[in-house]
Amino acid sequence: MITGISCPILPEDMLASASGHLSTASASLLGAVGAFFSPVSLVTKLFLLYFLIFWVSLVFWLNKDMAKRPIEDEWKKYFSAAVILFNVLGIFLYLLWRPPTNEEIEKSQKEDEILELELKRLRQQTQ
Repeated sequence: MITGISCPILPEDMLASASGHLSTASASLLGAVGAFFSPVSLVTKLFLLYFLIFWVSLVFWLNKDMAKRPIEDEWKKYFSAAVILFNVLGIFLYLLWRPPTNEEIEKSQKEDEILELELKRLRQQTQ
């Protein structure tokens, strides 16, 4: 209660009632703020924020990785939906299925050409 305050307009019992409501409201507000920032709640919210950021980053990485590979647009939509719906399971399925990049294909073709030329050279030396 507020003591030592007099108000010529409001009677003393109304002042006491108002100060009681004020202290109850401030206590409930502080309780709500304290509950929001409680250690367990704060750790939970930070974990959920981290998980959400991880989930969104997986979708961005997936789209960036699919741009490097010869994948049809229809399959890009399917894998994007799988990652959005199933998170890590969708990425795992994509990693199992994904074709090599265009650079890997070109590198493999060059290696094959080099091996064929080496094989021709060895055959010519043995004749």
